[in-house]
Amino acid sequence: MTLSREDQIVRRNWLITYLICISYSLIVMLTTSLPNLLKTNFAHPVILVTMTLISLFGVAYICYHFAYRNRGTKLLTALIILGCLNLPYTLYLPFSKIPLFMPLPTYLISTALSFALLYAHYRLLKVNKRLKANPN
Repeated sequence: MTLSREDQIVRRNWLITYLICISYSLIVMLTTSLPNLLKTNFAHPVILVTMTLISLFGVAYICYHFAYRNRGTKLLTALIILGCLNLPYTLYLPFSKIPLFMPLPTYLISTALSFALLYAHYRLLKVNKRLKANPN
């Protein structure tokens, strides 16, 4: 089926938002989380970095493949539900006594990107459902 101009824009915006979120996650992991783990002698640094990169890019590729390339709806629905279930905790965490594992500005940017990605997931889900309902 040929995509309308609006559908192409929604798909492109999802991909851009998704790539920004993945890039930001990678930067935060390498600059904030990973140094803290390395201080605790948790594991050999090469193994830790390798496992982090494989898991990040593995999950990223699975989402890209099933949500964007195959125009699926199940994974997007699951991501939206999980994102909505996580929102109260995300919004409560800066005000709680639980220490943040990253600086507050970094956490706020991460939260804003999470909201943007959740909205992009929702818009892509609507497009994918319309495409599945109308395969011509």
